[in-house]
Amino acid sequence: MIVLGDGVKKVEGKGSGEVMLVNNGGTLMMMGKSKITIKGDGGKGVQMGSTEKLMMMGEVEGVTEGINIKGSRGGGLSVMGMGGTTMTVNGKNDGVVGIKVEDTGTINATVMRLKIVGDRSGGSKGVEFKGTGKGGTLMLNMVEIEGFEKGVSASGKGMVTMMGGSTITVKENGTGLEVKDTASATMMGGKIVGSGGGTGTGVVMESTGTLMLTSVDISNVGGSGSNGKYGVKMMGGTVVMTSVGISGFETGVSASGKGMVTMMGGSTITVKENGGKGLEVKDTASATMIGGKIVGSGSGKGMYGVKMTGTGKLKMMGEVGISNVEKGVYVEKGTVEMMGVGISGVKMGVYVGDGTVKMMGGWITVKEGAGYGVGVGVSGGSAELMKVTIMGSGTGKGTGVYMGSEGEMMMDGVKISKVEKGVSVSKGNVMIKGGEIKGMGTGYGVIMEGGTVTMMDKVGISDVAMGVHAKSGTLKMMGNSTIIFTGDYGVKVGSGVESAILTDVKIRGMGKGYGVIME
Repeated sequence: MIVLGDGVKKVEGKGSGEVMLVNNGGTLMMMGKSKITIKGDGGKGVQMGSTEKLMMMGEVEGVTEGINIKGSRGGGLSVMGMGGTTMTVNGKNDGVVGIKVEDTGTINATVMRLKIVGDRSGGSKGVEFKGTGKGGTLMLNMVEIEGFEKGVSASGKGMVTMMGGSTITVKENGTGLEVKDTASATMMGGKIVGSGGGTGTGVVMESTGTLMLTSVDISNVGGSGSNGKYGVKMMGGTVVMTSVGISGFETGVSASGKGMVTMMGGSTITVKENGGKGLEVKDTASATMIGGKIVGSGSGKGMYGVKMTGTGKLKMMGEVGISNVEKGVYVEKGTVEMMGVGISGVKMGVYVGDGTVKMMGGWITVKEGAGYGVGVGVSGGSAELMKVTIMGSGTGKGTGVYMGSEGEMMMDGVKISKVEKGVSVSKGNVMIKGGEIKGMGTGYGVIMEGGTVTMMDKVGISDVAMGVHAKSGTLKMMGNSTIIFTGDYGVKVGSGVESAILTDVKIRGMGKGYGVIME
């Protein structure tokens, strides 16, 4: 054991070597006001192997690598700060590293109660784990990291674990946690936060391994202006988030490549205005969200709750809530399944440009706006709605469901109310089974400009000025269905309609208008 006490004010080195070497299971204690510093180009403050112990109360300054750990044995190496120890890494060159762990076997290293501070970008890293062996481990417990381009970087093989309320403060345009190659990482508790301006990223996952985030707050990595690029950016592997809070980013969670993201345990994403996205799924990536919320900030202008542009699969279940965004769920490709999802305060609840959407249970509340105020809009692909409730803002404007695709729309037990148009169809095949369309004494129940609409099994249309207006296409209504209208007509069949069949349909007015009009 070597002890550096108050009498040792400074251990000074020059050049690129190490100042202190701790090996063969030895112990170094830096106590009192002892300090390690290097003059010149910088080097390693302390060099360690696989089984040594370093206890620090002093400081390490002026080095390119504060502590370098290189070994292959799993004997339990540890670095422990005592009394609020700060290690400042401020070497003159770029690429400085606070603690570098080079695992050539199955190292088992622990760093505790240490604050690691840098002062530059240029490829700097607070903690770097490089596993070239069979896969060792590094545990960071009650560690604070700030002032580096990358807070923690894990590459090669092995596992990095952060716990005990550890915190990463991200430098301007930097990254909090980076996982590459086949490495894995776990962060339990703690924060990844911003410190300055620019755009930054909380977590980047491009490994084929697994990243687990539990009770972690990721916020404002763009700094005071909250201009962060990504909260979590996954480009491969598996990411599991439980009770995670993400805010202050252009994109909360981005899943791309071939990876898989799972969010659960009440995780929350707060979306930025003007193009912000809560959850983005691209390429062949897939995502699952179980419970939790995606919430827009401010007016919700230009925001997406979920944007699906890949060919993978997205599942949302367990009372997921999406609110105060312009577009709730926006699907360009792929497959989306929603069970018990609530979408509220949006101009467009669900949009399907292509692909397939299935929504079971849940609700959508929309607010009107220029070109918007649509619960579900389909311009390509197909959609299936089962026992979904769609409600307008109460002004009698907007559209419950719009079908403009050549595909198919199935509605089973759907309830639509407080909109100008319950169902609007221009193309495709729409099947409505049961359910109800209820207006506010104005507007239309169903309006057709093309396609085929079939209503059956007790469809109820009420409190609308006009029940069904078929301008073109094919209309079929049957199965003890009902139309109660307050205005001009129950059913109007235009000259462009190929055929209209009404069987076992009850039509009732309010003492005026026509039951059926044929043009």
